Amino acid sequence: MLGVLGGTSLFQSRLFSPFERRTIETPYGRVVYHIDPATQQIVYIQRHHADVDRNEAYAPPHHINHRANVAALHQLGVRRCIGVCSVGSLNPDLTVGTCVIPDDFSMLPVMATVVTFYEDDARGHKVPALDEGLRADLRQALTGVIHPLHMGGTYVQTRGPRFETPAEVRALRMFGDVVGMTAGAEAVCCGELDIRYAQLCMVDNLANGLLGDAQRLSEKAFVAAVQQNLKTVERAIQRVFAFYALAAEDAARP
Repeated sequence: MLGVLGGTSLFQSRLFSPFERRTIETPYGRVVYHIDPATQQIVYIQRHHADVDRNEAYAPPHHINHRANVAALHQLGVRRCIGVCSVGSLNPDLTVGTCVIPDDFSMLPVMATVVTFYEDDARGHKVPALDEGLRADLRQALTGVIHPLHMGGTYVQTRGPRFETPAEVRALRMFGDVVGMTAGAEAVCCGELDIRYAQLCMVDNLANGLLGDAQRLSEKAFVAAVQQNLKTVERAIQRVFAFYALAAEDAARP
């Protein structure tokens, strides 16, 4: 079963509108999820609107219940998950509209809140990683279809909900290539529950002040870029679904 954790990139999307809305109880709270009625093999969670106890109201990045979201996926039988993320670029070569499949992530405690299922025992001593096999699947599914596509790079997670200052961006460039507010925590939680996890990132803005004083981030430009890039994000997800559907058909053939 495949899980998709989506956020800002998919706020205006109707890609999952045919999916059935359901709820599930986890030890960390109730979660809204959506499941493909045709196959029962794809689960979608909108990370900002999944908390039943918040009446599905928007949860800013620092209030997202990552443990509940990932626990829900685990209870449903999801064993591989793609985090779809809106990111800012820390690398001038990664321009707005670039799809990035990172190969590493960073969420140093000074920049991001620690999230873990294991607060008081040794099981938390996990080696974190983005799943290489899942990344290879994304590369195979998207190469030649999504342009530009960049394989590799490091995702840096900050606390949010605000964007970063130019001074912070200068520091963050030492740690990675794109910056976001959610996917590092998802990677940690998925890793702790043995769910294979990879990130599919869309560059929706250049990080604040990346190109100097002449380029400062504006909320208006960010919102416009998210809308402009939506079709590309949807096409990428559809290609991934088609890739796994074909792989399942091939595996079922005698």
